[in-house]
Amino acid sequence: MNRIWLEMANGNGSGITGKLMHLIQYIREDMLQPIRYLMVGAGIGLAFIIVLELCVHLAGKGDWLRKNWRKWFWVLIIIYLTVLLNVAFFSREPGTRNQVSLTLFETWGNTMQCHAYFVENIIMFLPFGILFPMGFKKFQSGCFCVDMAFLFSLCLEIIQYETQRGYAQIDDVVTNTAGALAGWLFWRICKFVKDLIVS
Repeated sequence: MNRIWLEMANGNGSGITGKLMHLIQYIREDMLQPIRYLMVGAGIGLAFIIVLELCVHLAGKGDWLRKNWRKWFWVLIIIYLTVLLNVAFFSREPGTRNQVSLTLFETWGNTMQCHAYFVENIIMFLPFGILFPMGFKKFQSGCFCVDMAFLFSLCLEIIQYETQRGYAQIDDVVTNTAGALAGWLFWRICKFVKDLIVS
């Protein structure tokens, strides 16, 4: 399968299709790393549900938990945050990156690898804009959801800078926020279609 993708990318490297295939190939390869963290996130999410089930059972409200489907969004959110934090921090050695860039769209660069990193930063926050509105009423407001994504991304960049586990870049904040906005718009469209079908 990888050979076919590479042939498509290399077959017409100067054309738009060739460049797009090359970009997709880079993104596919880079996405393999976060997939490794899914099992860790799933384990933490299931442990959370077990502890929650136990606490609710001891409180004598077992029926509430069985009927409350939102608990499964907690599992998805925990999986997402586990993957996100592993990619942002724990996949890098501390003290290896200590630069700050306040130049907008600097990370777009001139190579397909740079373009892929730029797109991946958008993809990384798509689940933020989808999962949080599904699980929390306040996040159903587009402004609130995007503002929280902006603050969360900004905090990530500050922590990356302080721990020197990543370059602090304004581009990351912008692309992460754009990803959350795109995710929220996707959630909003799906909710609109669902409401139309139900009514």
